[in-house]
Amino acid sequence: MKSLRYSLLIVASLLAVTSSIFVSACAEGTSTKTVASQPGGKVMPTEANPIVIDPANRELRIAAKVNGATFTTPTWHAVVYTSGQAAGDSVFQSYASPQFFYDAMKYFGGKPGNNMPMDNYSSTHVEGSGIDVSVTWDGAPKTYSLGEVLKDPDGANGKPINIKFGGNYDRIESGGTGCITCLYSCPMGVSSNAAYDGDDFARQKAAGQAGFLANKAILPADGTPVVITFKVQ
Repeated sequence: MKSLRYSLLIVASLLAVTSSIFVSACAEGTSTKTVASQPGGKVMPTEANPIVIDPANRELRIAAKVNGATFTTPTWHAVVYTSGQAAGDSVFQSYASPQFFYDAMKYFGGKPGNNMPMDNYSSTHVEGSGIDVSVTWDGAPKTYSLGEVLKDPDGANGKPINIKFGGNYDRIESGGTGCITCLYSCPMGVSSNAAYDGDDFARQKAAGQAGFLANKAILPADGTPVVITFKVQ
């Protein structure tokens, strides 16, 4: 944990010099290096350098890949660390860790809700600062919001995705799930969807589909690298 916060302290120090510097860090946040901004564009993360902290645009960009299993198998999970236990169930598998994601959201002024109990959480909606989540990839016609690349189990009656900075920092290592962003209000995810709670998941299961599907009509094939951008509202 100390190394993660140390990396962000380096970012803060760089900001004292210039606001146009981008920082790319390894998945565990144990090292950093400066990366010059590309003319007319943004620096994008890669599997080798999976994190870009962009102070000028106040956003975090991480490298991930598409999990094609979620084209046909509904899921609770949107973004999970590749080393996490829930990675196989997630729409996107991230090369950045949830610990670093948590610290980055705090760095950008996010306030964690920390309101989700571990027991009897089904009727609780996650709180915390709102986070805009978007995704793009090489050859994509545009940058998509998270909601655009998913199929809501409630179909046309579905609610717009509303990601909140849930926090749950003390549970990240003990849980081992690797959850960065969940699609239902979650006591384990660092961020999750305030639009739906566990009761909604149970209701949808009774109706025949519990969980979201990745939208195969929009997303690229299984394993395709993507860039996911998080911005605290």
